[in-house]
Parts: sequence; structure tokens; C-alpha cells
Amino acid sequence: MSFSSQISLFVKQGKNSPKKARDRTLIKLFGAIIEDSPVDTGRLRGNWQTNIGFANLSTKQRNAPAGQAPLKRAREEINSAEFKDEIYFTNNLPYAEAIENGHGGRTPGVMVAKNVLRFGQLMTREATRQRRKKK
Repeated sequence: MSFSSQISLFVKQGKNSPKKARDRTLIKLFGAIIEDSPVDTGRLRGNWQTNIGFANLSTKQRNAPAGQAPLKRAREEINSAEFKDEIYFTNNLPYAEAIENGHGGRTPGVMVAKNVLRFGQLMTREATRQRRKKK
């Protein structure tokens, strides 16, 4: 199933509250990516950026070994976004892509790929949850 098909199914299943379902799903997805980011100093976790309408290309975030600050920023941005808004989630540290691709003996896809694969499942679960709440 294509990504656009998953989105369409998600909207159909969660008709009564697509923004709420989308927001909860994105927060879970972004939180999982942050949590799965390896920690040495915490800079990789701390540099995850969530923005509405544009990709933040900075690399000046503080160390955040536990990941609370970037997850808090993600929640704030996601909750303030309109349903039609594009939401960007980026990490522009020079080594982020290398780590995702398995540099240093790590398993490839350790942060982003495995969680993006779960995205369709998260959307379906959230849409089902929203539908049950309405009954």
C-alpha cells in the first residue's frame, strides 16, 4: 500500500477527528525516532527539529540525552499546526545520516527507517481508537 493510500485510509477511518488522530500518530512516530537515536553526548537526540511549513536546517540544539526537549518541541509544533499544514521532522547533524545507514557497526535503519515502516500501523491504530471513542 502506498503512503498516499495509507493517508487516505487513515482519513476515511478517522473522519470525525483526523487532525487529532494525525497529531497523536506523529507525536508517537517522532517520539520513537528520538528515543531510538543512539546517545553518546545526546547531541543527536537533541538536534531533532519539528517545524511547520519548512525544514529547519540548523544544528545548534543542545544535548538532550533523554530526548525530552525535542519531543516537547515536536508536541508544541504538531499541536499548533492546522490539518492542511506540512510538518517537517529533521536532524541535520553531519553524522545523523551515517548512523542511520549503519556507520560504526550499528544496525542500518536504527532510527528513522524502522519507525517510518511502523507509521501505517500507528495511523490505523489511532483511527480505530478514534472511531471507538465516537461510539
